[in-house]
Amino acid sequence: PGPNSLSGLVTITHPFHPLTGQRLAFLKRRVLDGTPMLQLQVGQDSVCLPESWTDRAGTEPPTGRVPILSPEALRELVDLMATLLPVDEGRTK
Repeated sequence: PGPNSLSGLVTITHPFHPLTGQRLAFLKRRVLDGTPMLQLQVGQDSVCLPESWTDRAGTEPPTGRVPILSPEALRELVDLMATLLPVDEGRTK
């Protein structure tokens, strides 16, 4: 079965989403900018949420995208900040 063959109910698991804990009917799956998204029915309307915000997270292989806060990205940020901020010679570590 393909990724759009998901069926049934999906539970919202993202801790800060207003629908957390609610089980919603699955309508369809799509990928937007490399992010798997699920369209779910909410009453007469629908909502599109990242799959990772639901109990379906991890059902597809990773997209290969590097997380924004990967160790490599954080090292690059530290290096950039070091070049942009003035050095305070009196500061101790």
